[in-house]
Parts: sequence; C-alpha cells; structure tokens
Amino acid sequence: MTRSALAALLAALCPVPASAQQDASRPETGRADIVRIMDVLAGIRCEIAPDDIEPTRSGYALHDVLCPDGRYEIVLDDSLQITDRRRQ
Repeated sequence: MTRSALAALLAALCPVPASAQQDASRPETGRADIVRIMDVLAGIRCEIAPDDIEPTRSGYALHDVLCPDGRYEIVLDDSLQITDRRRQ
C-alpha cells in the first residue's frame, strides 16, 4: 500500500475532534484586524484582550469587553459595525 493510500485510509478511519473541525472552518484574526477592532472599541471607550476576539463567518464575537459602565459581549459584522451588545 502506498503512503498516500495509507494516509487516506487513516484519515477516513480516525475521526477528527469537533474542536479541530471548528478551528479549520473558522477564519483567522490577523494583527491588522485586531488593531481595527481595538480602534472601534476605543471609539466607544471600551477595551478587550486580543484572546477574547473570536472570528465568525459573518464578523467577530467579542467576549469580556470592558467598558466604563460594565462588561459586555459584543458582536461585530464583517465591516466592524456593532450588531449586538449585551451586558454580562
């Protein structure tokens, strides 16, 4: 059996964990995107740790956003417009 056939067989027989499947389909957040998101949040006097930025298929989910009046979950669309903001 050739290596490529063996690799294909192993890939078919070995399930991939759901977390790995999600990571493969999720877009990456680049440094420029993080800076732009931080600028948007600075405009509303909020801040976030880069690790709390989660890319989605339609934009970004921002977790644990710290604002002067509390902590929020914020959703941005792909043009970085706030589409949802919920206090935690």
